[in-house]
Amino acid sequence: MHLAARFLIPVLAAVTYAQNSTPLVSVRVRSLTIISTSLPEADRQHIVHALQGGSYSPEELAERLRQYLRDAGYHNARAGDPQLFGVEESQDGRSADFTVEVIPGALYTLGEISFENAKVFPRDQLRGQFPSKTGEHFNATEIGKGLENLKNLYFSNGYANFGAIPKPQFDEARHIVGLVIDVDEGRLLRFGSLTLEGIEPVAGAGRSLFASWKSMQGRTTSPEALKTWLATQTSGWPPGAAAKVHTEYILGSTADAALDLVLRFQ
Repeated sequence: MHLAARFLIPVLAAVTYAQNSTPLVSVRVRSLTIISTSLPEADRQHIVHALQGGSYSPEELAERLRQYLRDAGYHNARAGDPQLFGVEESQDGRSADFTVEVIPGALYTLGEISFENAKVFPRDQLRGQFPSKTGEHFNATEIGKGLENLKNLYFSNGYANFGAIPKPQFDEARHIVGLVIDVDEGRLLRFGSLTLEGIEPVAGAGRSLFASWKSMQGRTTSPEALKTWLATQTSGWPPGAAAKVHTEYILGSTADAALDLVLRFQ
């Protein structure tokens, strides 16, 4: 399993990216006007403050605008194609005034987050990985952060083949989005064998790595523990040599569910 998460105003003086024969790759937003009959002023000002002054293609601006709206709870928000006024060229690049029509739609709040097939950690600890609280505006970006935190929790405790799929539960009558997280905890993994490939960057590096790896074998896998071990072992190598080491994990089939490590010297 893999982490997954769920999303026009015709004026003669306006210029749209669709009307330009030369695509506008990146344009600095001198000003941003959001046209909407239902978007609260506080949300409008927040989005304008976040985007104004940045440089985007029209497509990027529209997508960022939609993402800000979704993160403010407008799960089904729609934004029209950006209209560009007064496009100017300078040594710093293009700049323009942008106008976008927005239909935010209903405001959604976050409901309950529950977990299926999760046995290793208590429910409260799993729920604590998600920064958004029940009853707050539904924020897709915060849900993504929660899923990343969940992955890190399992990874740091030896479950390197963990996976989770969020399943949104919509209550359209009350505009609430709940989540059921389908968890695949995988197996508890321990460090297994070490394999070295390529030409060692310094004489004796391979022998030293093999000798030191004995202290890692059998320990519960942890990305931080491996990072610390590798940094310690390569601290005396020539500058840049450690950055050329490529790591690869191989899931073992032994009864103790080992995770074997392959180090490739570039």
